[in-house]
Amino acid sequence: MTRFSLIHAGVRLLVLSALIAVSCPGWAEEKPSADERLQKLLKRFPDADKNKDGKLTREEVLEFRQKRQRPRGAVAEPTHANVKYGKHERNVLDFYQAESDKP
Repeated sequence: MTRFSLIHAGVRLLVLSALIAVSCPGWAEEKPSADERLQKLLKRFPDADKNKDGKLTREEVLEFRQKRQRPRGAVAEPTHANVKYGKHERNVLDFYQAESDKP
């Protein structure tokens, strides 16, 4: 192949890949509006509509999320904290020993 035909083939390949990328339908889809997302949430969680008017507001969603969040349990204290295992200052770990009668 001559140099000209290699360049011509490269340009064709570039144009073809650009056309494929532009015509991809996934990029052309629009995101749902805030109202549509709220209506989907209302269908999924009808209890979130506090005043039962059939319309979900942002405030109702935030309140519903806070109500549904589980409280975190108490954080366990390590058996040995900041144990050094090397010379570098960041070579430290916290050791949590499991309670067991067997080794």
